[in-house]
Amino acid sequence: MIGDFNQVLYSYEKHSKVGRPIQGAKVLMNFINDHGFVDLPSSGVRFTWSNNRRGPDVSYEKLDRAVAASGWMQQFRHVVLLALPIQRLDHSPLILDTNPVPR
Repeated sequence: MIGDFNQVLYSYEKHSKVGRPIQGAKVLMNFINDHGFVDLPSSGVRFTWSNNRRGPDVSYEKLDRAVAASGWMQQFRHVVLLALPIQRLDHSPLILDTNPVPR
């Protein structure tokens, strides 16, 4: 599964001046663990969503991610998830490459 999960998992996946507790992180983590999914590591930008505000009101979060079953991960051992910079909307495009070319 890939896309906007609308939830951060860890405090380092959020950057804002408002230091609120992370609501819902445990629910998402339980969902991932209960279904035997693996949260795919990503490269590229650290945060995949912005509230598009400026100055002290700006907020960044990692809301977009990919999770996969461990069996799928065994078939695609070299998978690469790339988070591109936010350009036009409030989310970062994600590219999932299941057959990356070795450098």
